[in-house]
Amino acid sequence: MKRPAFGRPFTIRAHLVTLVVVALVPVLVFAVTVVLRLNDGERETLKGATGETAQALLSDLDRDLARALTALEVLGFSRHLDRDDLLGFRDDTWALLRSHPEWVTVTLSSPSGERLLTATQPYGLTSTLVSDAESVRSVARSQRPHVGALTSGPGSGQFQFPILVPVVRDGMTKYLLTAAIAAPAIGQLLDEQRLPSGWAAAILDARGTIVARTSALERFVGQPAAALAPPRGLSARVTWLERDLGGRRSYVTYARSPRSEWTVAIALPVAIVDGPLHRSIGSVVAAGLLFTAIGAVAAALVGRRIARSLVTLSAAAEALGRGERPLVTPIPVAEVDDVGGAFAAAATQRGEAERALRASEARLRAIADEADSRRREADVIAGLSRTINASLDPDTVLQAVADAAKQLLDCELTRIALWDEMREAMVYRYAVGSRSGRYTDIRLTPGKGLVGTVIVTGQPVRSDNVFDDPWSSPEFFHVARADGNVSVMVVPIRLRARIEGVIYFGRRSLRPFTEPDEVIGMRLADHAGVALQNAELYRREQRARAEAETANRSKDEFLAVLSHELRTPLQSMLGWVRLLRRGVLDERVTVTALETLDRNTQAQARIIEDLLDISRIIAGKLQLELRPLNLMALIDTAVESVRPVASARQITIATTMDDAAAEVEGDAHRLQQVLGNLLSNALKFTPVGGSIEVRLERHGARARIAVHDTGIGIPDDVLPYIFDRFRQADSSSTRAHGGLGLGLAIVRHLVELHHGAVHAESSGADQGATFVVELPLLLKAEEGADNGARLHDTSRDRLSLGGVRLVVVDDDDDTRTLLAIALRDHGAEVRTAASAHEAIAAVVAMPADVLISDISMPDEDGYALIGKLRAGNDAPSRIPAIALTALARVEDQERALAAGFQRYLAKPVDPAEIARIIRALV
Repeated sequence: MKRPAFGRPFTIRAHLVTLVVVALVPVLVFAVTVVLRLNDGERETLKGATGETAQALLSDLDRDLARALTALEVLGFSRHLDRDDLLGFRDDTWALLRSHPEWVTVTLSSPSGERLLTATQPYGLTSTLVSDAESVRSVARSQRPHVGALTSGPGSGQFQFPILVPVVRDGMTKYLLTAAIAAPAIGQLLDEQRLPSGWAAAILDARGTIVARTSALERFVGQPAAALAPPRGLSARVTWLERDLGGRRSYVTYARSPRSEWTVAIALPVAIVDGPLHRSIGSVVAAGLLFTAIGAVAAALVGRRIARSLVTLSAAAEALGRGERPLVTPIPVAEVDDVGGAFAAAATQRGEAERALRASEARLRAIADEADSRRREADVIAGLSRTINASLDPDTVLQAVADAAKQLLDCELTRIALWDEMREAMVYRYAVGSRSGRYTDIRLTPGKGLVGTVIVTGQPVRSDNVFDDPWSSPEFFHVARADGNVSVMVVPIRLRARIEGVIYFGRRSLRPFTEPDEVIGMRLADHAGVALQNAELYRREQRARAEAETANRSKDEFLAVLSHELRTPLQSMLGWVRLLRRGVLDERVTVTALETLDRNTQAQARIIEDLLDISRIIAGKLQLELRPLNLMALIDTAVESVRPVASARQITIATTMDDAAAEVEGDAHRLQQVLGNLLSNALKFTPVGGSIEVRLERHGARARIAVHDTGIGIPDDVLPYIFDRFRQADSSSTRAHGGLGLGLAIVRHLVELHHGAVHAESSGADQGATFVVELPLLLKAEEGADNGARLHDTSRDRLSLGGVRLVVVDDDDDTRTLLAIALRDHGAEVRTAASAHEAIAAVVAMPADVLISDISMPDEDGYALIGKLRAGNDAPSRIPAIALTALARVEDQERALAAGFQRYLAKPVDPAEIARIIRALV
């Protein structure tokens, strides 16, 4: 047999040598890695050592500079300077110079830089400006010591640097002291450090000039640092950098003083830091090469012996390949000898293996075909899943399902049908491979034909020949013939256990669909169901988002309107109250002011009541007191209550009532509120000179109340939402009519609580509006029509409380005073208390007939007060109590009554109503 053309093969010895080399290379790499890691550790140690040395040098430098500045500052406190005795001060400077031999001289100058005294020059020389007058003036302004840059001294040429200290008297800079210090004094710091061999150090001033250096001092001192200069933006911490210093790469450590801005630099040549690394790597590589050579020689010797055994084994293999029984002699290599024996056994088994191989090949071909089919199916399904994940458009996804069906089921036709808008029949929406364009006109009704059967049963259906199938409907045959369909399959599309569509598969030859085909079809239907579900969820999300955005806009508009409706009356109330307090109004204007205050107070109370009603409605805690009522009396009362306003605007109100529609069962107060809101709404939107008509009619078992006005009407786009909370036809800042947009919402809820209905009608702008309320009639009324007479509020009639003793408790002075005056006006004897403690003392001191208490009070609230009173067994424990509070929720009322109060009133309340309740309690 001809060998494959892989090039010249390697011998066993070559393989063994390669094995040795491959085995030693990782060891060599590991050794190099260890050396590099050790070198990194040594470098970090060296880096830390240079950093510590730099910090130590910097600390010594800062210490020496600080001592010099301190000595100069002490000199600045000389009493001679206080007396402007410069000659005496000159003696002080000489004493300081003798104690600091490194100092060149000391100069005294004015804040403007004028030289006044130099210690090393005769006293009295002509004044001149110091050499660095700008630094002097800067220190004078900042009143902070300063370390200057290195300069060449005048005359001697000796390098020195100045330190400047302000002499401050009474907060002002009086003089400037400058000490010139010789640069070699700084160089001693480097000498004291005793740096290791090869290390170089330098001290640089704030301008980057070399002040001191460990080597070549005369050549570099006073020169710019050049390559050794610290990088810009160097912070006070230690910085390690690799720099090129005159052609020699070095590692440089910088430490910068934040006070003097001088820098300490320590440089180490790269050769010193990295030299051990290079030597170590060289040693490791040399050793590795040596061991590799030794291993290669040993492998070659062993390989030669194995090669001879393999030659024998090769001859046996060739014999086996020819179908002969191989002759294998004993071989000194055990594994090769075992192979020779195996060749002999293999010859026996070869025949059996060849027969089994042929059978296996047949099975593998079948498995491969099945695997190809599964892979193709998985690819198509995966692509379909990607389409579903990438698109929320059902058209795109369902069309992709139809395309996938054609590929997976080897069918020429695929159609997808979904419900029509009325869900009466399904219609085909998507198709692949259809020859007929009339399929979109077909209505697939439940129970008719194959598709109708699937719609009803929810189970897939297969038909080998659609024209011979008894479940087929002949009316669909013309479409089947046009498309050439023979074998078909129909599967349902389910969405949450509902049949939402079907998929119709067709083949144009007699190739029946199988059970695996049905499984694939159901999988495709599941994907179609997911697409429909995603589309439905997306539509819901979009609808919910739109509703939330609309609700947010309505809330914002309502809050703006609420702010306007609260602030507008408060403005006039505040103005009239201040004018009344000043006493500048005559009697006529005073009456107008009081009427305005009363009207606006009632308006504020109505706003609060509307808000509380809406709160109760939303919480489901609005309660009705139902009893037989006469609607005619209710309508008369409501009309008479708004007639003064209507007369003032020249609006006529007419009523037409049928007594057969009068008797209903309801809450008188709440139905009065419904009528009042409808009439107020009609008055608000009816222009001057218009008219309002109220009609009471009977329609079957219902009473119908219609309130019609000739006002501005209701736009068509507003009419569907007219009873929604917080919705108004015009909520802009330029609207002509006030209100919160709650009145009609309250009307709707109150009418529905009475098991009635309400709707609005309008022909459009300027065509007026009609609001219709329908209530169930009380067909067997036991009370007469005079029930309506009870609707009149008698709380406004004046009641006498003569002889009644009252205790009024409220922490608000204004409320307490108002209640006391109003109840005394009814003849009651009133005592007041500002806290629960005072109230208990008042009740104990003198018996009272009724207690009127606030709830929210500091220290102890109204609940604590009533609890203490009810805890005893004496007369005060049985005193009737009224809770008068601004806490107006239903749960607040329930808590107050449960705590021991007999009555509950929410602020604001008419004092006459309080008097009526007091009379009922006593």
